Amino acid sequence: MYFCHPDTLPHTPPMKTRKDVNLGEILGLDALALLRKPSFAIFIVCMFLICIPLYFYIVNMNLYVTELGWQFSTAKMSLAQVSDVAFLILLH
Repeated sequence: MYFCHPDTLPHTPPMKTRKDVNLGEILGLDALALLRKPSFAIFIVCMFLICIPLYFYIVNMNLYVTELGWQFSTAKMSLAQVSDVAFLILLH
């Protein structure tokens, strides 16, 4: 197992203490402010829209290709992950 030497990492003490932190920051609600940026909002909408057919693909595809008699169906299904990466690169 590989461990970093403590001298190679920068000193990053906590920015706030218990008294300065509110519940919204703990839950990450302040990150919702990023939705005001059009580029980030478009990215989030696209990710939600991609997840809809992806769910059906992941759940039902193995049953479908097994019925067709395909061998190595999981290897062929991994092509969906490649398409996800390609789409993320196109969004960049």
